[in-house]
Amino acid sequence: MTYKTKIFFLIIIAVLFVGVGYGLTSFIKFEFDTCGSGYNNIGNLSGKINLTPSCSGYRGYLDSLDNNLGIPLALFSIISIFILLILLFLREQVFHMWSKFAIIFLPIAIIFVAITPEYRDVFFSFDKEMYTLFFATIFLIVSLLIIAIKSFRLRGK
Repeated sequence: MTYKTKIFFLIIIAVLFVGVGYGLTSFIKFEFDTCGSGYNNIGNLSGKINLTPSCSGYRGYLDSLDNNLGIPLALFSIISIFILLILLFLREQVFHMWSKFAIIFLPIAIIFVAITPEYRDVFFSFDKEMYTLFFATIFLIVSLLIIAIKSFRLRGK
C-alpha cells in the first residue's frame, strides 16, 4: 500500500469521524417528552433528553456526549483532514515524520481531554472544552511546523 493510498484511507476515516462527532452533538439537541403528554418534541433545541418516564428531572448521560466525545472527535478529525490534504502533495518522508508525531500526540491528547472535568473546579483551571481547543491548536501548529521543516530539509537534498 503506497503512502498516498494510506492518506486517502485516513481521510475517509477522518470524514467518518467528523460525521460521528457531528451526529453526537446534533443528537443531543433533541428532547423526548416521556411525561405522558402523548408526543415527542423532536427538534426542540433545548439540549436535553429526558430518558425516564417519571419526569423527576433526571437527565440522561447523553447531555455530556457533545463535550466528552462529539466535539473533540469532530475537531481533531477536521484538523487531520486539513493536514492529510497537505500531505497528499508532499513526499513520503514528510508523511512518515508527521505520522510518527500524530501516533504519539493524539493518544496523549485524548487521555488529557478524557480525564479533564467537564466544568472548571478547584483543581483544574481549564474545562474540557478549553483542553480540547488547546490540544487541537497545538496539534495543528506542530503538524504544520513538522511539514514545513521536513519539506524544507528534503528540498535541499
